[in-house]
Amino acid sequence: MLETNGIPPRLNGRECDELICQQYWQEGKLSKAVDVLYIKSHGRWSQLYFEGCMIFWRLQEDGPVSYQQQENDPFKYPLIDLGSKYQLKGEMIAECETVPIVNGIKVSLQFERGDKVIITCVDNDTGIQYIKAS
Repeated sequence: MLETNGIPPRLNGRECDELICQQYWQEGKLSKAVDVLYIKSHGRWSQLYFEGCMIFWRLQEDGPVSYQQQENDPFKYPLIDLGSKYQLKGEMIAECETVPIVNGIKVSLQFERGDKVIITCVDNDTGIQYIKAS
């Protein structure tokens, strides 16, 4: 069963201004490939994250801010600019689809040129996959 907290943004048919992934590292090991996904479209920031098998959507005024590391802090939250990395800035989002999968959730961002960004959360373990259009 798919549980959503918050109102998913209207992304279909809108331009992707920014796409940023915040990861979560603990003691040098990747704990969450996607701790939070930030999407800016139509001048508005949306935040996507998971807790268990629940998906959370939040609107926010500003984009993500880098976490200020304290000395000897075992936790890191790096920001990965997926929009630049995969040349998705300015591309039209054809569809944003959320579907339940076995023990989790899958969110797919399909772009008009055919590229896809797929975020999964299975048993509270997140993953991200980029598929380039052929």
